Amino acid sequence: MTSSVRNSTVEGSTAGSAMSGSSTSGSAVASGSVPGSMGAGGVTDPSGQVPIGTARDQRPTLLLVEDDDEIRSSLEDVLSELGYRVHAEPSAEAALPMIHQFRPDAVVADVRMPGLSGIEFCQRLTGDGPHVPVVLMTAFGDVEMAVEALRAGAFDFITKPIAID
Repeated sequence: MTSSVRNSTVEGSTAGSAMSGSSTSGSAVASGSVPGSMGAGGVTDPSGQVPIGTARDQRPTLLLVEDDDEIRSSLEDVLSELGYRVHAEPSAEAALPMIHQFRPDAVVADVRMPGLSGIEFCQRLTGDGPHVPVVLMTAFGDVEMAVEALRAGAFDFITKPIAID
């Protein structure tokens, strides 16, 4: 089995501050929808956006798991501006139920977090529920950690700061 490890090197936090400050994730809100509930349009995503799987919102969905509030907010803004529908959680424990509720196309998770680590989170995702590609990110990466992440089932492993091109 051949695996590749990609490294990103441009400041992720400065990319977030260079944004206009507004998120596009709230642009198409289904009227009368309660987050995670059944409505006339079906199940809505946890943020109360348009119903999952409707023609009104066909953007790729990402579940972002990052314990640092500033990084999480910046990445959520940048990814939303890039056209993704993003649901962000501060911990792996909070993100686990979102896999079934939010049904993301991919997961981006930090490796070092309090409680369940990103690698443990990735192992749980590959063992439970639907298959979702997981990209793990860390500011403290080395080759050994990258190999461990890929063995845990990660699709990719990137280092912070993250390049947003």
